[in-house]
Amino acid sequence: MKLSIKTGNQKIKNKTKGDKMENQNSAQENLDYIKQVILDSKAIIKDKGDIAILWGVIIIIAQMLTFYMIRMQQYVFIGYMWGAVIAAGWILTVILVKKKDRSGVSTYALKVDSATWFSAGISMTILGFFGVYSGMLHPYGINAVIALFLGSAFFITGTIYNAKIFRNAALGWWIGGAILFWFKNDYTFIIFSILMLLFQTVPGIMLYIKYKKEEAK
Repeated sequence: MKLSIKTGNQKIKNKTKGDKMENQNSAQENLDYIKQVILDSKAIIKDKGDIAILWGVIIIIAQMLTFYMIRMQQYVFIGYMWGAVIAAGWILTVILVKKKDRSGVSTYALKVDSATWFSAGISMTILGFFGVYSGMLHPYGINAVIALFLGSAFFITGTIYNAKIFRNAALGWWIGGAILFWFKNDYTFIIFSILMLLFQTVPGIMLYIKYKKEEAK
């Protein structure tokens, strides 16, 4: 009888010990998964540099051409130019995204970030064309509104990935947007080009260089 009780107690102890080990292994696996998600997220955000540079360069060129065309009174070509530039930007973005090897990474943060920028891009495209050509928005006011959209998108990305560089960019866009509301002339295109250089193109270059350095390790 005593032997039976001892055997039973030993089984209980072994089961308890086994459960503890199983729980520890499960906790370690969860911790490893969280660490991997964080590392994947960091890799993803560094890999965003080329797209930021692409749109930064394209928009700066378009803004400067708009300024030049207004000065030369070539208003009829502005709309065609912007149509070609935005179409080229979207096509090149799709090509870049398809070329990127995510190594099967698909996190909730990535989905939210992608949805944020896709929706912001669609909204800004509609705003830029339909808002202006319908007469609801003045051409000199469109940049101020676009700057606020960019500020919101950069802030969400910076918050998702805890990236200070994007949160600072968001602040720059918001301040720049507020300033742009006071420029009711063609210099709005020059100022927006400067903002695009400082708060999108330069951060994009910094991320791209960092990504390539770590990729080479």
